[in-house]
Amino acid sequence: METISLIREFKECDIVIACDSFGEASSAGDVGATIFNSAEGIEIGTCTIGTVNYEGDSPIYNTPGYLKDLITTFKTKKIKPECRMLDIGMLGNIKWMLKSDYLSAPLFCQIAMGIVGGVDDTVESLLYTIRNLPAGTVWSASAGKNAQMAIIYSSIVIGGNISIDLTADGECTDVSMIERAVVAIKEFGKDVAASTDAREVLELITK
Repeated sequence: METISLIREFKECDIVIACDSFGEASSAGDVGATIFNSAEGIEIGTCTIGTVNYEGDSPIYNTPGYLKDLITTFKTKKIKPECRMLDIGMLGNIKWMLKSDYLSAPLFCQIAMGIVGGVDDTVESLLYTIRNLPAGTVWSASAGKNAQMAIIYSSIVIGGNISIDLTADGECTDVSMIERAVVAIKEFGKDVAASTDAREVLELITK
């Protein structure tokens, strides 16, 4: 909470603040309820839309009841949900939550690829996933270190956004990966969005 306040006080640093809910069962405890109910200034709340057997022995639990409570909190706090998809089966959860009015269109989805127990970080898997997203969804994709550039290029060409995992494969990514992404965006005739542009695209309510 203190970190968010310090960022907001630093006027020269206008960034979109997103916080992770970590899931229902997490070593960090009941993070979702604690952070999002207590802190002010959060604009995006990430939530993994389902349970995944991460690396076999470390499942990430996100039960329907937990997700309903979490997304209801987002609505109350006027926080934009970032629906994080770790496997293709989570498409069904997203569509069910839309039909049940827990989620509202247009959605913002982050396709996190290459995680053990989740969707492969291949262009074929990316294409299948985005073809089945609800109409009007704003999406971005990330991948493991060895596949990041392929997914970055593919996302730009297809018309999506990119997300760079700075700790891909447990290692810090060199800043050159970000610089390469900026070059790729410009080479494809696109613009790198500023914070104000991102808020407009994602229809963020808070600042």
